[in-house]
Amino acid sequence: MTLLRATLALALLAPLPGCLSREDLDRAMDDQTRFSGRVMGFALDAHQETLRAQLALLRAFEGQDEVRIQLEQHLGSAAEVEAKLERVRQERRSLIEESQRLRERYRPAGGE
Repeated sequence: MTLLRATLALALLAPLPGCLSREDLDRAMDDQTRFSGRVMGFALDAHQETLRAQLALLRAFEGQDEVRIQLEQHLGSAAEVEAKLERVRQERRSLIEESQRLRERYRPAGGE
């Protein structure tokens, strides 16, 4: 939602004479998409690591039904955790691609 707010704020300021050039807008959007992409990447990495830890915990107690049942009540089954992990992997790829498209779209002229 922050990216949307920044975009709207910049769009409202853009028509004001002498206030904001297209290059300024593109640079701000590039900065915002780069920052958001990094934050999102760290969050998704942490989420994947958490799911991997949950999966390892479930597998560590495979032969101990009583403990495993309690773990599954909180974490879900190993199959459910694996499915979540795969969904996060797919979503991560999709979000990275979208971030790259946005950065390309708003890359300032002569930018990196």
